[in-house]
Amino acid sequence: MALNYSEIKGTDLSNIVDTGTEGTKIALGTTAQRGTVQGQVRFNSTANLLEYYDGNFYQQLTNAPTVQSIDVTTIDQTAGSSATTDITISGKNFNSGATVKAIATDDTEVTAGTVVRNSSEELVATFTDSDFVNADEPYDIKVTNTDTQFGTLENVLYVDSASAFTTASGSLGTLTYSNSYASSNITAVVAVDPDGEAVTYSISSGTIPTGLTFNSDGTWSGNANEPSSDTTYSFDVRATSNSQTTDRSFTIQVNAPQAQLAIGYSAGGGGIVSSYSQSSALGGHTQANRMYDNSLGGSNCWHSSGGQGWAQWDFNQGIQIYQVKVQNRSDCCNNMANGTITAWDNANSQWITIGTVSLGGGSTAQQTFTSSDTTTYFTKIRFTSNSSNGSYTSIGEAGVYTKV
Repeated sequence: MALNYSEIKGTDLSNIVDTGTEGTKIALGTTAQRGTVQGQVRFNSTANLLEYYDGNFYQQLTNAPTVQSIDVTTIDQTAGSSATTDITISGKNFNSGATVKAIATDDTEVTAGTVVRNSSEELVATFTDSDFVNADEPYDIKVTNTDTQFGTLENVLYVDSASAFTTASGSLGTLTYSNSYASSNITAVVAVDPDGEAVTYSISSGTIPTGLTFNSDGTWSGNANEPSSDTTYSFDVRATSNSQTTDRSFTIQVNAPQAQLAIGYSAGGGGIVSSYSQSSALGGHTQANRMYDNSLGGSNCWHSSGGQGWAQWDFNQGIQIYQVKVQNRSDCCNNMANGTITAWDNANSQWITIGTVSLGGGSTAQQTFTSSDTTTYFTKIRFTSNSSNGSYTSIGEAGVYTKV
């Protein structure tokens, strides 16, 4: 209800007491319509704020800013001297010209280089990463309006740096049959966090050998599967400390087993043969050692005297047989290398078949047999004649190979 002068004439207007519930309307006008009398109170329709005149300046009555959240909680101080981080600050009552600071635990202040006001509820502050110190975390975020009122969100900004690998990129090792494809032959991956925080590891891309496990502490376990051919595995390892990650590329070489001559041919004669024996044989070609003298001539071959004759080599140690190779004699009878190759499994007292020889003609013909059992340690090998004509078997040279 509006009152005119006649209605309030003679009324004491000092110390006015306002009753009612709706509120008391005061003067309203634009900034250009301001008065100049000290103590005047008005509502500024331009700024949408209540204000009063202190005799020198108009002071606006505003609410202090409230900081509710930030979208970035980690600064990487090692990102480079010119690296910056934009932090979006959400809250209320942010006015134009507001400043933003990060306050360290020792009260050191880091001032944002620029502040962009998107609205009264959002600011984007840009900080220089190298201005922060890990030892002074966590930092508070403080927003100060132009009227000096401020709001603070405490303990929200941390300083962290990515780990640095001390393990050089490239090969971590080579796995072979001779080292059992064991993970102990692979170098562990190590990275150091500059803040002293724990580092965990994972494979971020690529493939590691089947059978191996890469552990979160950077070590390896297990044994790689034996491949059929040499294979290079390439992969990236990720080191994670706190929220920071860094990757590095590595390889592991896994080689297929190789055949190494243990007996026969050029292996120094009998090599590990401790003794040899044979059934009845023909003429001067009787001895079983004729098959490991590295000569293919007629007097340097083993020649059975019948369809079921045999020649045998006994070893001075158990060996794992990978391959056995036989070759025709060079002068004659080179269509009679026929028979069965067996090896003695001493632990189970049984002969294990390695292969059946059927070379046919040709003075340089060879046959190579790969054993299906490469774990058993055999103590002897036997060549048993199985000549189709029932008369004899003739073998110029033989060799036994192990895996390496």
